[in-house]
Amino acid sequence: MRTTHDVFHLAIPVHDLDAAQNFYVSLLGCKLARRYPDRITVDFFGDQLVCHLTEGMSTSRPASPGFPTCAGTSSISSGSPTCYTT
Repeated sequence: MRTTHDVFHLAIPVHDLDAAQNFYVSLLGCKLARRYPDRITVDFFGDQLVCHLTEGMSTSRPASPGFPTCAGTSSISSGSPTCYTT
């Protein structure tokens, strides 16, 4: 059973809120909790995930062979609206 001691809140920057919502809600099946002009809050299977719109952020980063390169994610990434494999 979950308690208040084992829940988490994860906030990640994104460059496209519509794409982030499509990925987490439509593709992964998470529930959209709230949407604001600058962020979305998602019920990530019992935990809270907030995608903050970050304009002007770089969409490129070094890729590791065989691993997806995802634009607009933190180093803790369970996926991204804009991913490709190298």
